[in-house]
Amino acid sequence: MDTLRNTLASLTMRQRWWLGGGAAAVLVLFVVVMIVAGVGDQVAETTTSTTTSPPETTVPPTSTTSTTTTTAVVGADLWPLTGLPIEEGTPEDPILAIKIDNSSSGRPQEGLELADLVFDIPVEGGISRLLALYQSRLPEEIGPVRSVREVDPKLLGPFGVFMAYSGGNESVVSSLRDVAVDLGDPTLGAVAYRRAADRPAPYDLMVAPLAALATVEDASSAAGSWVSFDESPTGDVARTVEIESSNIHKVVYGYSASDGGYLRFHGSQPHLAASGDQIVASNVIVLVVEQMGTGRTDSSGAPVPDFDVLGSGDAVVFRDGIALAGRWDRGRLTDFFRFFDLSGIEIKLAPGTTWVHLVPEGRAYKWR
Repeated sequence: MDTLRNTLASLTMRQRWWLGGGAAAVLVLFVVVMIVAGVGDQVAETTTSTTTSPPETTVPPTSTTSTTTTTAVVGADLWPLTGLPIEEGTPEDPILAIKIDNSSSGRPQEGLELADLVFDIPVEGGISRLLALYQSRLPEEIGPVRSVREVDPKLLGPFGVFMAYSGGNESVVSSLRDVAVDLGDPTLGAVAYRRAADRPAPYDLMVAPLAALATVEDASSAAGSWVSFDESPTGDVARTVEIESSNIHKVVYGYSASDGGYLRFHGSQPHLAASGDQIVASNVIVLVVEQMGTGRTDSSGAPVPDFDVLGSGDAVVFRDGIALAGRWDRGRLTDFFRFFDLSGIEIKLAPGTTWVHLVPEGRAYKWR
């Protein structure tokens, strides 16, 4: 049963649709073809293509720069959030955004390892929550699902997403509905959400992505090219990255060429998904932002923060075992962030998954 579940989790959304309602249509088509071709005709041979991983690369231990490259397939249709070739589906497939708990009580998360793009965002009390975007791969289930915050609509502006969450401040939810299709818990109830019996409340709310999207009449997104991908430039060696967005939220990334990117740790503990897989990111981005007050507090009295994600600020892009320091720019909420090195040359990302850390001004981050 575990093997079947893991297999289903790795399928693309188009493959799952085929396995569902499309299977009957395929059977009918097969019968028609056999009738036309004749009983004695031989069925044409089909070819299945496979994608192989790029060669493993390493950072020389004595070098201060790296020329490691990760190249997308030229001329191929690419997923807009990862820059990886599309084997099943289209760039118009829906982008699903989920607000996910990241406290110790909420880990390990379901389906987190399959997200295309994840924002790691500080919230009240010094912990973080995750805003995860899925398009190229959909898990069977995702969670724990939590409530939205003021910065979420501002981050989602470019994408045209379908958003699943557990609730939130009325004004925040209103802003969210201006930029996303609401798949919130009050909308779907028990159709797509469930409470996991093996998790304590409120860290037990799970969402089934396919069931959530099935409630939407037109579950498609406008194709976009928000993120720029390219070969790796040279930069400082960065095998280990340490990010401290609060006094208690400290994340470490360790570069592993054989794993295809940066393995994620909470302190010294590997950040594992519920599947047992360690979270790995092709790109890790530090986005230094101004923290602002909202005038609200949580039930314990801790102030709820917001962040200014327009304008510009310091940034570091980590990819291929190197660090590219510079700045981020963003002129409109409908634009994604752009990154530039200290010479003003645009920094592009490695094809693959990306984790973006909102780091308040004055907080520490370093690499070696």
